[in-house]
Amino acid sequence: MKIIGREIEQAALTQYYESSIPEFLVVYGRRRVGKTFLIREYFNGKFAFYTTGLANGNKNEQLKAWNIAIKNSFREPQRIADNWLDAFELLRTNLEKMKTTTSQ
Repeated sequence: MKIIGREIEQAALTQYYESSIPEFLVVYGRRRVGKTFLIREYFNGKFAFYTTGLANGNKNEQLKAWNIAIKNSFREPQRIADNWLDAFELLRTNLEKMKTTTSQ
């Protein structure tokens, strides 16, 4: 499929993608407006890590979904993050491992 419109959003995505520094991108908005479609199509599925939030999920449910996404993305046993600081540290650690592995 092709993205129609969304020029402002695509320009922002291009800016982040071409940045010389690491970037963390969060896309949020009302349900059913095409956020997931935009990201998947723009990046053509090329993600080091990808997850989506749960509609109406509480903190514990969101963290559980995050932990599952980490486990599925990095394909090795993972510790369980209890809070968002741990969750992002777990992501950082796995991305660094991935970077080290791919640069060898």
